[in-house]
Order: sequence, then structure tokens, then C-alpha cells
Amino acid sequence: MSATPQPPETAPPFVPPVEPKDPILLHTPPGFRIAPCIALSPVGVLPPHLYEPAQGAMQVALPSKLVRNVELYPCTEVLIHEVPGHAALLVYGLWPGTLAEVALDKLRWMFGLDEDLTLFHHLCSRDRELPWVAEQHIGQVLRSPTVFEDLVKVVIVTQRPKQAAAICQTLCSTFGSPTMLARYSFPEAAQLAKVKESVLTEELGLGPLGKLIWRLAVRCAEGQPEPETLRRVRPSFSAALAGDDETLFDDLIGEELQWQERLTDLLLTLPGLGIRSVPPMLRLLGCFDLVEMHKAALTHFAKRYPPRRKRQEPESSDEILARLLKRVDGFAIYRGLAQSLLLLPPDRKA
Repeated sequence: MSATPQPPETAPPFVPPVEPKDPILLHTPPGFRIAPCIALSPVGVLPPHLYEPAQGAMQVALPSKLVRNVELYPCTEVLIHEVPGHAALLVYGLWPGTLAEVALDKLRWMFGLDEDLTLFHHLCSRDRELPWVAEQHIGQVLRSPTVFEDLVKVVIVTQRPKQAAAICQTLCSTFGSPTMLARYSFPEAAQLAKVKESVLTEELGLGPLGKLIWRLAVRCAEGQPEPETLRRVRPSFSAALAGDDETLFDDLIGEELQWQERLTDLLLTLPGLGIRSVPPMLRLLGCFDLVEMHKAALTHFAKRYPPRRKRQEPESSDEILARLLKRVDGFAIYRGLAQSLLLLPPDRKA
């Protein structure tokens, strides 16, 4: 008989209404929109989160005990609506108070609302192909509410991009906590670490990917590292520029690059994280400098931006890499973010 875990029996049998009915206002930077934020995300919108572009609405499961009936509904789920023409999001499903503030902090992290992108927008305004980025105030990258969720999703997307949504849904329904909307959150590290490795590899059919996910969960559950300590909300570079303090600006840039180097070294020690997955994971952690240099990234760049002069011989990988680095060199600590924008499909730039 199969021992495949089943969803907890305590799951709510019906979908209750979203309470309270009145929303909480979450302020955003001027011009912020959810769609570009999703387009720039290495993981996009994967289960348990849902997005309805026509309504500018997103459904987010927050894996923390932020509801009143925590025994039945240990996970909060909120509905987020854009307000066209206003620098704000409407957040439904939270009672005002301390717990709501904790949830709102998670949402600010998810949408990058505290990012100071003034310098990046200035650099984009001077670029021949990216002035629209500055005009539309684009640059925030959608993240998951927890760093662990992003770590797992980056590994999944890197290993099995076409099956990523189905795999995430399986992890949620099998191991996640029930929400008040009769759905399941993304499992936390401790929830995955306590099951047998064979459950993921064999019973869920994830094979080597399941082994990587399980090993990553064990490492994070043991606090090696503690995922939430990897977040990076950088100081304001625009404040240093506005004060015409070159020494402070240089110090902040140096600090940023040192933090990225430490994070890169740490991420490379984690199961499933390698040359293809570290650069997108760094962007999800708030570090935007590292350029993707693996074969697929170079091929994509060469296809989108072929040499201006016709060549008799195909470009070598070294030549493509040199052109790529030269193209993004003027974006200071935002080279990786600039690369992502340059390679966006045309239909995702609107």
C-alpha cells in the first residue's frame, strides 16, 4: 500500500468568505504595477499564488500563523488588488493590528516596495534601449513571501521549467498548511525536512530533483543557513548621490559587492544551487549585479542581439560573453537586472 502523504484531514471543507470585507491600504512607489514585477521574476507566479491580469489581482498564501483560528487555518491567504492611477494596493483578508503589519511587511518584501531604484532608473533613462524602464518605473522583482520558498522554486524552475507549476502544486497539496480559503500554502523547510527522502524521490516521482529539494529543506530547517537572514534591502544610493557624497557612494557600492560575493559563495554550497540558479536567486534576494553567463543565457543574448556587422564565422562563446558584459557594463551594480530587462520578450515589456 502506498504511503504517499495525503492533505491533512483538518482542511476546511468549504471556501469561507474573505474576512474582513474592508481592505487595508498598502502604499507603493509611484507607477508601481504588478504585471512588470511578475515579468521580471525568475520564478513568476507559481502555486500556491494566483494572478488575474485582467483584474490586476493576486492571491497570496502567507506561510505564517496570522489568522485568529490558527488551529483550523494556520496559514493566512490574502487577496491583493491594484488601484489604477493610485500608488497603493488594496489588501483583503487581514484584520487591522500587529499581525496585519507582519503580513504587510511580507508583502512589501514580495513586491520589492522598499527598493530604491532611483539610480537604476537614471541609468536606464540614458540607455538606447531601456528608457521605457525609467518612464514606467519598472524594476521590482516578484518574490515569494519566504526565502526558503524562493530557494526551492529556483531549483525547480532551473531543473524542470515546464513542470514547475505542477511540481509546486504537488508540494503544496501534499505538505502545505491549509488556508482559510480551502487551499494550501507552500511547505516550510521544517515540513519537508521531517518526511523521508523517498517520499519526494519515489512516491511523488520527483527523482533526483526530489532529493535536492529534501536536502535543501534539511539544511534550511537546521539553520545552515537560516534563509530569512539572506534578504538584502540595500541602503539608499540616491541619498548619497543627492548629497554629492562620493566617498559614501563608493563605500555603499563596495559594501553591496561584498555582500553579493558572500551570498554567492554561500548559495553555491546549497543543494541544487549552481551556475544557472545562483544569479536568479540573487535577484530574488535583492542583489542585482551578477550576470548570467551560462550557455543558455549567452545563446539567448546572441539571438536577441546579433553582431551589428555580418560575420563569416559564427561567434565564439567568449566573444558573445565579451559583448554581453560590454552591453551591461554601464549599469553599475544593476547589471543582472539590466540583462533581465534586455532579454524580456517584446510582449512582456508593456
